[in-house]
Amino acid sequence: MRNAHHQIVTMMLTAIALVSLGACTSTTPEPSPSVTSSPGTMKYFLESAEAEGVADDQQLEILRTAQQTQVISFEDYKEAVGRTLSCIADAGVRIDGPTTDESLGFPVIRYGFAGGLDATGTKPANPVPDQCIKQHSYYVENAYRAQPTSQDALDAILEQSRAAVQQCIDKAGITVDSDLPVRQWLAAIAGFGEPGINCIADQGITEF
Repeated sequence: MRNAHHQIVTMMLTAIALVSLGACTSTTPEPSPSVTSSPGTMKYFLESAEAEGVADDQQLEILRTAQQTQVISFEDYKEAVGRTLSCIADAGVRIDGPTTDESLGFPVIRYGFAGGLDATGTKPANPVPDQCIKQHSYYVENAYRAQPTSQDALDAILEQSRAAVQQCIDKAGITVDSDLPVRQWLAAIAGFGEPGINCIADQGITEF
């Protein structure tokens, strides 16, 4: 039985000027003691949102429906992200995007916003964008990317690049067990540092 959740790892292959980029990574929220479901499941995201108490009613309704259907549609995901972007824009923060990226095998909405860190260098100078995300789309975005249909699509895209990456690492003298599942295989290649990362990046792979 396949794991219900595959963690997406985002590789920082190029320098990014934006301080914050929405939908760039898929992260599993830190569980609270009241969250008992398996990480990455629809129920887990719903329980996490309810436990934190920040998500708005629309986000919770999408998650409750998804717990029953086990699917978050692109339309519901897009609607939630739209509420986030409206919230950020209403606060007077400049937004970069949104754009729809199909490179992962399923549509992902990319967006960024102007930001920065406070004097301590540990907290956002303007907390409003992060607050907007948590309120309107954070759990929906992560559940949408973690759902099996999205992860299966990503697996298929990664497998399409396996031969080309293998050819590159052969030339670079990198040896990795080719029988590994594609994500573990790519992670092992990335572990060789710049030569391995370059072989992955040359195929346009940014997340796995």
